[in-house]
Amino acid sequence: MEKKVYEKKSEKVIDFLIGFFGIPLGLSLAAGIINATGRYIRLEYNFIAIVNVVVFLMGLGYSIYVARKRKFIGRGLLFVFVVVPLVLLGTCLLNMGGGRILGQLFKR
Repeated sequence: MEKKVYEKKSEKVIDFLIGFFGIPLGLSLAAGIINATGRYIRLEYNFIAIVNVVVFLMGLGYSIYVARKRKFIGRGLLFVFVVVPLVLLGTCLLNMGGGRILGQLFKR
């Protein structure tokens, strides 16, 4: 797979959306299928968890490989796995009383 040379802005947006929505959605669907199949054939939950972790790591490795070749997919992955969780964490901390801490920092 060769490095992608972007000629239009729409190609960049499409690749970003693939990284942001497509890959996490694909990994979630794979995990759901594994869980449903494992419960249907009555496998041990430990085995299902191990298979889920292996599939997730393989998917993440493939995602990193693709992201190195198409940088806007990589940016979408970075955004969905790093920026969004940090924003959610900050929001939760502020809702659980972090406003008092920030209020002390900016006290007159």
